[in-house]
Amino acid sequence: MKNILVEKLGRWPLFITALVPIAVYSGFLFPYNSGRNFFFRALILISSACWAILWVREPARYSPRKSFLLLAILAFVAAAFASTLFSINPQLSFWSSLERMDGFISIIFLMAFFFSARALFDASSWKLFFKVSVCVALIVSFVAVLQLVGLLTINQGGVRIDATFGNALFFAAYMLLSAGISVFLATGAENKRIRVLYIFCSIVFIFLMLASASRGAFVALPAGFLAASISSLILRKENISLRKFGVWTFSILIIATGVFFIAREIPALRSNQLVNRILSISFVGQDAEARFLAWKIALKGASDSPIVGMGMEGFRYAFAKYYEPKLYGREQWFDRAHNNYLDLLVQLGALGLLAYLALLFGLFRNIWKHDGIFNSCEKIALTGMFSSYAVFNLFSFDTITASIIFFAFLAYVDFHASQNSFSESTSRDTDIFLLKNSSCSRQSRSQVPARRSRSTSFALILIIFVITLFIFYFVEYKSMRAAYLIARGLNDSSPQLDTRLGYFKKAIELNTFATSEAREFLVDFAVSASGAPLADTSRKKIVSLVFSELGKQMEIAPKDPRFPLRIGVLLNTYRRYEDAIPFIERALALSPNKQPTFYELGTSYLNLGQYEKAVDIFKRAAELLPDNEDAESKKLYAISLVYAQKFSEAKRYMKKIFGVEYFIDKRLADAYRRAGDLQTSSFLYSDIKKEEHSSE
Repeated sequence: MKNILVEKLGRWPLFITALVPIAVYSGFLFPYNSGRNFFFRALILISSACWAILWVREPARYSPRKSFLLLAILAFVAAAFASTLFSINPQLSFWSSLERMDGFISIIFLMAFFFSARALFDASSWKLFFKVSVCVALIVSFVAVLQLVGLLTINQGGVRIDATFGNALFFAAYMLLSAGISVFLATGAENKRIRVLYIFCSIVFIFLMLASASRGAFVALPAGFLAASISSLILRKENISLRKFGVWTFSILIIATGVFFIAREIPALRSNQLVNRILSISFVGQDAEARFLAWKIALKGASDSPIVGMGMEGFRYAFAKYYEPKLYGREQWFDRAHNNYLDLLVQLGALGLLAYLALLFGLFRNIWKHDGIFNSCEKIALTGMFSSYAVFNLFSFDTITASIIFFAFLAYVDFHASQNSFSESTSRDTDIFLLKNSSCSRQSRSQVPARRSRSTSFALILIIFVITLFIFYFVEYKSMRAAYLIARGLNDSSPQLDTRLGYFKKAIELNTFATSEAREFLVDFAVSASGAPLADTSRKKIVSLVFSELGKQMEIAPKDPRFPLRIGVLLNTYRRYEDAIPFIERALALSPNKQPTFYELGTSYLNLGQYEKAVDIFKRAAELLPDNEDAESKKLYAISLVYAQKFSEAKRYMKKIFGVEYFIDKRLADAYRRAGDLQTSSFLYSDIKKEEHSSE
């Protein structure tokens, strides 16, 4: 009886994990990611502790059973551990950050989710879990519809709905998988009305996925239908209707492709922002170029450590080292390649990527096993669902909401595979209830050996309880507290400097994985406070604190250019230009092709009056790309020439690049004024005023 209670206690948190997509707490830093991850991990701690207790009490009944998927998951975890061990920054690889909540620790929790769900869920539990998932997806959909009609604000801004995700891409991935779950449940529903209801839900989810204007999802959707069509044709001998479905689906895909290319030429459709984003899918253009450049960087990074990778979160180091100047004007600190497979390759190496592909292979293998228990329609639904997911990951990376669904189905198909395997090895008089509904259907009750002695069980259970509390406090609670304090430090409106600084200090003193972000945002706070009317002692106090904390962070992550650059920016902001130069030069050495770093260093030299050095720095930045690209670096080089009083050279350069001897820019006018050419300066200021008046 006690085991039944523990089993129920372990099951409920697993059901509640379906609520993760709506678990958002605005009091945390990065509330759309950190909140739901903390929520998920707390639930899995409870479930895995219950499973461990049951394993101790009845090891034969609750111990993991050998299977292909189990071995694949262990291989994936082992590859992640190896990459973390040999990582450039083992601490970051293990813990990740509040922004991503990924890292090796995330893989451990997902593995615990797999084992717990595999051991504690029975067939009816799985069906209930998927039904709850669809209900939660409907709640998320309701929020998305309110955004679509303008009754709720879109969190990320713009017109792309994101519901409770704060990111349209992550929302699209969730809707895509939720549509798959709905279709899967529809194929197994006996009641026609229920079947129609699930199909309607899937249509709603697909519509909202498309309304998010996620181009990756738009490409993944037909890929899923194509896989379903091919599956139907493979299974056509089992049911003539399947052949019709396959032919019709394939035909519709061909027609839809033609309609897509025709729609691209209709101006009325291109005038709508959402529709235009979908219709603008192309292998050329700025967005496509940026994606391909990120993939190129990932491949270069993977070549540095092809076997075990650079460690979880390692792409940021590859991005810094192999940064492409053409990416200037877009996100300057990519930490993902936006291709899940390349992310795995650069982070976990070939071993990690192969282990992940083994998970996908094992999933499809169990779905299509000839001795499996999935009917033809279920096979088609699951094949289409995870084919689209696999294609979607070519343009995105996994988040916790998608990973939960993926690992849930890994556990589900493994559960059914072992259940069916057991059914073939038992006689006809086996307890049918045990076979169909028990989470331990691997063997009959009479085969379960005697339990451990009470004293041994009690000692092991006590150890499990202590470990669970330890993990909750040091991994969960302290990190949640740090996430809350950093958010308070950023959002608190108190005019008292010490009050706001106190939040960051407390977050840092907690010594969690959030410490690095506390230090980064402390810099942002210090930069924003530079314009406030502060006493010199207060300014010195801020700079001293930030300098000390980021110095510690540089010791932890010596190959990360962000931290020395942030110190350089801070020192420049507080007019300590000479002190800033060594730090900016260090950042430039770690990321030698990044224009903003050149700009910061050149600014330091300009403010010190060392114009020749400034000219050299801005020239190097301008030469990173051809003359017809990156106008900003060319402008800054011309301005530095003016500061150096090389007026003739500046005119020739501007004539060459811009076709005029002067471009209208207040920075250029200021440069001429400070260089002593008041006539040109006055002329430029006059043109600037005319341009301002004409634009009013």
